[in-house]
Amino acid sequence: MPYGVVVSIVPWNAPVTLAFLHVIPALLAGNGVVVKPPESCPLALVDSLGVIAEQLPPGLLNVVTGRSSDLGEILTTHPDVAKIGFTGGIPAARKIMANAAQSIKGVTLELGGNDPAIVLDDADLGDDTMKRMAHGVFAATGQVCMAIKRIYIPESKSKQFVEAFTRVVGRYIVGDGLEPIVTMGPMHTRKGRDEALVLIEDCEMRGATVNRLGSIHNKATFDQGYFIRPTVVTEIEDDAPLMTEEQLCPAIPIATYRDIDDVVSRANDAYFGLCASVWSSNVNRALGVARQMEAGTVFVNSHGVTSVNRRAPYGGMKQSGIGRKASMEGMLEYLQMQTITTHGEVA
Repeated sequence: MPYGVVVSIVPWNAPVTLAFLHVIPALLAGNGVVVKPPESCPLALVDSLGVIAEQLPPGLLNVVTGRSSDLGEILTTHPDVAKIGFTGGIPAARKIMANAAQSIKGVTLELGGNDPAIVLDDADLGDDTMKRMAHGVFAATGQVCMAIKRIYIPESKSKQFVEAFTRVVGRYIVGDGLEPIVTMGPMHTRKGRDEALVLIEDCEMRGATVNRLGSIHNKATFDQGYFIRPTVVTEIEDDAPLMTEEQLCPAIPIATYRDIDDVVSRANDAYFGLCASVWSSNVNRALGVARQMEAGTVFVNSHGVTSVNRRAPYGGMKQSGIGRKASMEGMLEYLQMQTITTHGEVA
């Protein structure tokens, strides 16, 4: 049976898609839904939900706008709310879980990621492959939880890979996303831009090699906005914040390895477990490595939002989430199981 009232809280980086991954299964399961849009960009989601709400009975699909600091506590502790679907960061999820625990509410959480990509020594390093990998890193200016955030390459292929990858990244054009020629836009906020610059500067202080690539479409626009050029960092240690944190920016660290078992261990050495990818010309070999990855979704020879199979369950391991979205498993997140046992004959 349905929970009753479900709350959906979604972030700024893909609000319409992420909200509908809560709303549609919750409605189909028979629940009423209250959606809390991101405060920095609510309009597209509010308008989209309005189109659906017009076709439903009044009060079944609802929107509450405002600051998370004002609404979060109310929505996650309200006694009439039986289930919370949240997509966002781990610190906020901890508060939501603590609030939900007061009345034992159900939670489905899709949280942060620090997705590793392991390139095997037989991987194709051609232009098409590098384009797919670069897209997995820099789509939405790297502001995606399931973006590639660490790349591991065989030591023997290091020079060849970096040359091929930076050649593709060097073609990016940074600027106003409404300009047809531009291929990478700005960061969402000044705060996000500044945090990214701190991570990149930390790499330089550690002695890593930092390559700021791509070209600037309009310098005046670039200087006035929250822009960062796509950045590739090599000769970096595993303990650098750019390697260990969910950076959510267009900067990618590339580390080398000699032994496959060692690199799998290094890739898994994180409290995140959202996605990962393995790159190889031998799919069966890649699958063998993929099965060792501690991640809810593992891609082979691709990575990111355009590679997700929405017919399959999606969610994280470890601190990257609880529960699953999409597929029948996503529907079951919004249903409670009930067993009825009778004793005696039923008329």
